[in-house]
Amino acid sequence: MVYSDTKVALGSNCVITVSTIETDVKFINKLFQQLWLKIFQFEQNFSRFLPDSQLTKFNAMAGIKQPISPEFRELLLACRKYAVMTRGIFNPFILPVLENVGYDHSFLPGFEKDRYEKHSRAQLIDLKSLEIFDHEAFIPKNSAIDLGGLGKGFLADKLANFLLGYKDKIMGFWISLGGDIHTYGLEESYKPWKIYIEKDLNDNLAYIESIKDQSLSIATSGVNYRRGIKENKNWHHIIDPRTGLSAKTDLLSATVVGHSTIYCDVLASCLIIEVNKKNFKRKCQEYKITDALIQGHFNNTIQEEYYFKTIGRRIKINKND
Repeated sequence: MVYSDTKVALGSNCVITVSTIETDVKFINKLFQQLWLKIFQFEQNFSRFLPDSQLTKFNAMAGIKQPISPEFRELLLACRKYAVMTRGIFNPFILPVLENVGYDHSFLPGFEKDRYEKHSRAQLIDLKSLEIFDHEAFIPKNSAIDLGGLGKGFLADKLANFLLGYKDKIMGFWISLGGDIHTYGLEESYKPWKIYIEKDLNDNLAYIESIKDQSLSIATSGVNYRRGIKENKNWHHIIDPRTGLSAKTDLLSATVVGHSTIYCDVLASCLIIEVNKKNFKRKCQEYKITDALIQGHFNNTIQEEYYFKTIGRRIKINKND
């Protein structure tokens, strides 16, 4: 049997789908309850749009060494790891710039005008200023961090590890947290799950198939989902820390496939910032990405005529394209 549930969380639609040989409805219900509880607890702890979250309180006390939870410490260590890996292209201190360009409110319908603690005096700084101890952490005064660049990928991997503890009862699953996806195994007819990559809202450009008894992660980052106009200037939420502005790119989206959702999540955004048609393969080699796709418009203009490029063998282009 295949069971699926969708709820709004983390500022987007989240989907959990499980293929199981288990027929005990109580087991299935309890499993989904545990998964949703983990998602909602993560949001309560690490959303920058919630005034009582750990993250909001941590930013409010910048300049003071503060106690942190074990999970918060894991997230901060992951921030450091990926900042080093990307040579600073990933930088969680990006929050003040996000607010400055226009991403200073939730995009979730009905919550756009909720109270939000802004950081008007904070500045974009180097991640070297983040200090992490066993049970405490420190960021300098007039700085603030955002975990949106890796939080969903981090959580998707955690949820997947939880489900993998039930491999004796589960044939496969896929978890989508606003486009960051972790998939495992097969669906009930012993066929692979197909994860589609959109070309636009009405068309699928490509797909990735799951693998029996294996996990696979997919993340897509794009410029069309968190964007707006401020002071007559267009902005999107993928910030280039080298300029402090929305990344100047002719890419619409970048998709990365791998075995860690947090890895795919971070590097998909980095490709948007760094990649063009000419250096795509080289940048993927630098980041040890084996399967990826980029798509965009010619000359940075909105036209019907797309371009796209892929590397690797997992991403399969639809035959009608």
